[in-house]
Amino acid sequence: MLHGIIDFLNQPIPLFAGMATSLAELVGFVTGAYCVWLVAKENIWTFPIGMVNAAFFFILFLEARLYTDMWLQVFFFLVQIVGWVAWLKAGPNRTELHVARISLPVAAVSAIGVGVFVYLMVPVLREAHGAYPFADSTTTGLSVAAQFLLSFKVLENWLLWIAADLIYIPVYALKGLYFTSALYVAFLIICFVGIRHWWLVYKRNRETLPTAEEVGLTGVQEGARVAA
Repeated sequence: MLHGIIDFLNQPIPLFAGMATSLAELVGFVTGAYCVWLVAKENIWTFPIGMVNAAFFFILFLEARLYTDMWLQVFFFLVQIVGWVAWLKAGPNRTELHVARISLPVAAVSAIGVGVFVYLMVPVLREAHGAYPFADSTTTGLSVAAQFLLSFKVLENWLLWIAADLIYIPVYALKGLYFTSALYVAFLIICFVGIRHWWLVYKRNRETLPTAEEVGLTGVQEGARVAA
């Protein structure tokens, strides 16, 4: 039965000029665009919408043999729950979390983590005959780091999303996932909206909050403790 549902969601839907899409891609397009717009506006409803988006993109990438992107959706689904809780309760004394800047230790850990992930995953994807192993593993590594930072409202998450989107757009177009490629163009535009909005929120919070909330290792540990 599950196999039948997956096949149904991936059935080609003709568009124009020989292009086609699928129900999984269409739903992923709509929920993905809405999810990123909500997070750009710091709206907590981004998390339940993001869970739906991850489920449909898992099905889409399974069919396209983009395996790290496929399993990335499992991570995204689970981390939506973490982010949902963190945004509500990971601030001081279990209060609402506010936008903060990244600390040097967290930036270093993020960069090293992405590099190690790419180094380990490229040969695995080549062995599995995955499409575009280096691009696939790089975008996955960047997305994992970006989502982690986003879950704790770290402003610099947007820079990682921008880097990932610039790779995603041509990769998905080459795989014939034209709606998804167009979606990532929209994501890229929304990223610039998001980073501007979050920067203005951060500056406003710096002026109005009693103390600045700079995210360092202790902040991330506190958020992880609350989420658990």
